[in-house]
Amino acid sequence: MTDWIKITNLPFFYDEEEALDMFGDVGPVKWIHVERVNVLLKSTAYVQFTNSKSARLAAISEHENCTLHLTLQVVNKQKKTNIKKKKYRERSNGICRHCNKSACHLESKGIFDNSESIECASVTYLCFVSWFRFSFFFFFLFQQDNYSNK
Repeated sequence: MTDWIKITNLPFFYDEEEALDMFGDVGPVKWIHVERVNVLLKSTAYVQFTNSKSARLAAISEHENCTLHLTLQVVNKQKKTNIKKKKYRERSNGICRHCNKSACHLESKGIFDNSESIECASVTYLCFVSWFRFSFFFFFLFQQDNYSNK
């Protein structure tokens, strides 16, 4: 369990001393951090206790000096994860491992070998891009013919 609590919808000029006055009697406080949101004119406070029991007690207890819309919640610890773009390897028979379709990505014959990873793409998107290039080419070609006839 975590030893942090998050208090939202605080007044804009709320500071660390007021947070210590509010939660100092619940248990020993290790660290307090206050963030101010200028657009909303509100503050958010993060209070770290020495143990998780004090944090849970502070989150469920009602204080006399709490404002009407004050929100107390226990903050979960976030794991550090590296979010990478998902890529899928193509099988040798041309079937994508993600959607099990053979036509979901660009044909890789002669462009990619099987050791390289390629991203999945929608067939409709590829058809639209191909149609757009084709129509733009003819539009440009006809525009040049119109200017050359004048």
